[in-house]
Order: sequence, then C-alpha cells, then structure tokens
Amino acid sequence: MINPFENNKNDRFDSLEVFYSNTCVCSSLHSSGPAMRDHYLFHYIHNGKGIFKVNGINYTLTEGYGFIIIPGELAYYQADECDPWNYSWVAFHGTYAESCIDKIGFSSQLPVFKINEEYKSSFESILSDLITLDHSNKLYLNLKKTGYLCELLSIIALCGPLYEFNGDKKETKTAKKNYTSNIDNHINQAVDYIYKNYTRQITIKDIAEYVHIDKHYLSEIFRKKVGKSPHNVLESLRIRIACELLKSSTLSVGDVSRSVGYSDQLQFSRIFKKIIKMNPTEFRSNFKLL
Repeated sequence: MINPFENNKNDRFDSLEVFYSNTCVCSSLHSSGPAMRDHYLFHYIHNGKGIFKVNGINYTLTEGYGFIIIPGELAYYQADECDPWNYSWVAFHGTYAESCIDKIGFSSQLPVFKINEEYKSSFESILSDLITLDHSNKLYLNLKKTGYLCELLSIIALCGPLYEFNGDKKETKTAKKNYTSNIDNHINQAVDYIYKNYTRQITIKDIAEYVHIDKHYLSEIFRKKVGKSPHNVLESLRIRIACELLKSSTLSVGDVSRSVGYSDQLQFSRIFKKIIKMNPTEFRSNFKLL
C-alpha cells in the first residue's frame, strides 16, 4: 500500500533536449522497424492511417492520434496500403525525459495518445514551428527547441495516454492489466499537489484536474492503493501539520487553522477532534504538561 506521507521529493529539471524532428508524407505500406531506440520518440498523425505495434499489441491509428516509443522497446509501424498516413515526429532525450514521460503516464503498455480537438490547432502549429527551425547547434535555437518540446509535451500531458483503445478487446484487457505503475503515478502526482497546496482552499476536483483524470476515478484508486480517499489524505496532512504548529509555536488556534487551509476555525476544531480525539486547545495543554 502506498504511504502518502513519505518524503515527497520533486524531480529537478536537469535536461530535456530535442534530438531530431521531421515530417513525412508516407507511401503505401511504408514501414519502420521492428527496432529499438536509445531515446524517446513520438509521432503525430496529420491524416491517413497506419498501424503501430509494440509489446505484442497492434494499434490502428488515424488523424489526431499519436504514439510514444520508449527507449529499449521493440517497435514497428507501417502506413496503410490504401490510405497511408502523413505524420510528424520528434525525438528527444535528457535526464528529465524519463521522469517526464513516466509522470504523464506513458509506457510500452500505454503508448497511444489523442490530441483533443480544442488543442489540435495549437499542437500542430507548435509542431510545425519546431520542425521548421534551423537545425544548427546554436544555444538560442536549442533553447527554443526545448521550449517548443515542453509546450508539445504539456498538451500531450493534458490529453493523456489512452487507457482504453477501440481495438481488439483482448488487446485492451492486456493493456489495462499492466497500468499499475501509471495508477501509482497518478497517486504520486495527487499527493504532490496536496503537499504543495494544503494551505489553500483546494477540492478533490482541483486535485483531479491537476492529475488530468476524473475525480471519481481518483477517489477510487486512492481507496484501493492508499486505503484513504484524497480528502482524508488532505485532512490528515493538515491536522498533522497543525499538531506541529500547536506544539512548536504560540500561534492562536485560529491562526493555526488558517495556516493549514481552514478558514473556518469551528470546522478545523471539529476535524481536529475527529482525528486526534481532543480539540486543539486540549492538545496544546496536554503537550505542555509532558
């Protein structure tokens, strides 16, 4: 079971660099692989269709879809015979790349994404700007490429990997059986958000929007993996920090309440008593007697 109160370490943005990028109007049955790469590579389909195969699963993809190839994974893709796809691709690497892709939720079991219609125009424009940049190795150009890459990945993260794919039912079940690490990812991101924002008036909806999943699904995976709801985790963190403030400071109960995210002191006292089995004033008095 995941412990949401373990030290919450944030990954430092060390390096994220564009390796190469381009676009291709593919001929009938044009293919690549099977082959492994030592870097990350995503393709975005502008029109037409084709198949992408990884981890023994075939995905038939069309306009607006894309796929991520993970380093060390054997991947194959091929344009359709009658309606070959046109796509663009961006390869990237760096010490932050693995963490970034992992946090978004991609894996060899979950390699497909679809850009929502509302973001499609912006995504394609940024992608075109990146591909048409001068490919010389100049600092200002490299920084610009990284900026474009971050924008593209932010939109991909917003849309998220597809957990359900309208293909073979057996393939879909296989993919669903293997996304435990991605559920853990969602939980870690949610806990990270709670730790950073417990002093604010946040809701489960806010947490779910940050993680890019439905709030009911977020509550479900928390109960299964953590044993508590996101709301319970938030309350427990607030009260734990309130206890430390009551022990180590001279702040009034009202000040402590506001410092941990409760604007209503009565609500704070009620929740505090529910968890600690005594009200904040009694807790402070008992601590002083120790």
